[in-house]
Amino acid sequence: MYRIIFFICIFFLFGNVYGEENYTIKKGDTLWDISGKFYKDNFKWPIIWKYNVRIDDPDLIYPENNVVIPVIYGGETFRLGDDEGIMKLSSGEKFTTNSVKTESEMYAYESRMPFYKVNFKRINNLELVMESPPPFKVVSTESNKAYVATNDLVRINATKRDIQKGAFVFLYIKIKKTELGTVYKTAGIGEIVETDSRSALVKIIKSFESIQKGFYADMYREYSFPKPSGYRVVNSGIIGEILYTTYDMRVSSEGYRCIISLGKQDNIKNGDILKVYQQVDENGFARSVHIGTVQVIYTGSETATALILDSKREILIGDDVVLHKVAIR
Repeated sequence: MYRIIFFICIFFLFGNVYGEENYTIKKGDTLWDISGKFYKDNFKWPIIWKYNVRIDDPDLIYPENNVVIPVIYGGETFRLGDDEGIMKLSSGEKFTTNSVKTESEMYAYESRMPFYKVNFKRINNLELVMESPPPFKVVSTESNKAYVATNDLVRINATKRDIQKGAFVFLYIKIKKTELGTVYKTAGIGEIVETDSRSALVKIIKSFESIQKGFYADMYREYSFPKPSGYRVVNSGIIGEILYTTYDMRVSSEGYRCIISLGKQDNIKNGDILKVYQQVDENGFARSVHIGTVQVIYTGSETATALILDSKREILIGDDVVLHKVAIR
């Protein structure tokens, strides 16, 4: 009953809502096609797959069965009642730029922000900028399928000299080029089950996206880091901008990731917290408005990947980010 009331409130409060609905699978349907139908973006099919927990294999969906299409509002996917859900609404009070008016109110607001929600031990599914492409490529898929997922097999052009049986690899999809490098997204994790002098056979043990021939591969490395013991507020003047948002969406919001134009060379490190500012035109006058907060979860030399902790309005590519709190370990 409370969930029904909640979704009714969401519907009336926000105009841009796709209502959660049931879709009956038709002969020939794939999650790829269904995602394109509802989200106008085929690459968002994992949202439907992960939401419908009864679907074990995304390649195996059957006519006459129902799938639930999750709500998307302003680029954010809402999923209730599941701690491992794709995205979650904040349980605290939602603020707008009009409701936070003084520095004391802002401090009280920030002190309640859910920094603990960042799972520092589970950040393998992320986008990151690489200056050069990963060394290996997927050269074929099991049964020549167009798309494969968890428990399927792929072959990569790594030899037994490059990699050993039992090793783990990351599989990457190339997303887009930016001025500071190319964005790649982790599509899955695989285990080497067989090697020879020409290639290696990989079993996909976890897929975050549909995987296909031409994707990249590299040795597995741990992206997680110790949870910070605290934070120190700084006025460093270190300023960058948002270069990319998850799924290359025009707008983004709480729970999604972004890539910023600051990295190790700017003294940014994992766990640091930055404020997001947007330039707003009010009656012909431009001013900078604090609209959100992000936390760094991966740091490269010139860029960093961050999780959007909080957003009071839609976050755009090009918005400014300013180092606000340094993580203490």
